[in-house]
Amino acid sequence: MRKNRKSIKDWWDIIGYGLSIGIAYAFYKLGKDAGHSDFELYFMSSLVGMLVGIFTYVVSSVQEMKKRVGPLKKIYSALRDCSNSFDHIYSKLKHVECIVPKDNIGLVWNDLSWSIKKSYLAVNYEDSDALKTKLAQNCIGIQNLKSSSGTVQVEKLFIVDSIDELNSLIDLFRCHLEGQVKLKYIEKKDILNPDGYLKKKAQLVSSWDFSIIDDELFFVWELDKKRKGTGGRLFFSKNPEEVHRDFLEALFNEGTIIDEKFLTKLEGKNLSQQVVDFEGLSRKNRNENNIYVEN
Repeated sequence: MRKNRKSIKDWWDIIGYGLSIGIAYAFYKLGKDAGHSDFELYFMSSLVGMLVGIFTYVVSSVQEMKKRVGPLKKIYSALRDCSNSFDHIYSKLKHVECIVPKDNIGLVWNDLSWSIKKSYLAVNYEDSDALKTKLAQNCIGIQNLKSSSGTVQVEKLFIVDSIDELNSLIDLFRCHLEGQVKLKYIEKKDILNPDGYLKKKAQLVSSWDFSIIDDELFFVWELDKKRKGTGGRLFFSKNPEEVHRDFLEALFNEGTIIDEKFLTKLEGKNLSQQVVDFEGLSRKNRNENNIYVEN
């Protein structure tokens, strides 16, 4: 039967052993007749036999490899076809939009933060309380780590309903600045200004909270009227005129830079306002209690 037949390599091994012994014996016999010592003859015949054995082993291995080249080519061809299939599937996925449920949006954000290779550009409008959760802090830490490496560009713009809203984000801003993240902000009224060009661009996007990863993957956070996250969407696009990309670029052009100097000034303004409020409250109390009345 076929399974009992010896392989080409087995036959070459048998031929190699026979040639090694035969040539070694012939070499020994010739040397003996020529008057060489037994030590010389044993050494030289062993060396010749070993060289012949190595030669036949190499020949048998080459023959065996030739026999396996055909199947290996088929395997390589199959792997190449499989790779082409994956590329085809991936290219199709780039035209599919993925819906992210509310309960999974934080986990997706975490995975996307780790996946950043070149850039992470974000527009934030979600309620600031959402940025104080443990999962959000983890994602922010990952982004800071990527940015501080010097190989990844991380930039964020925060949309606020009023300047006062920036006060609750000071700690977050400082954390990002330590990670070398570039920050900007813009007020909502500036976006909705009927005389500006931002309003028209804002009306084309479904949400004011989104990010662009590596210039092609868009992660859009859907918000309700209270700016709470309700879910998200993922989709690919390299279109330079994509509405979210266009809106982001316009916002970054109009936004105000947030740096340490700005934060120091913001904190100083807050402290001054607190002093004024305290003095006003003190005067009111004194008037109400008739302790002191200004003329």
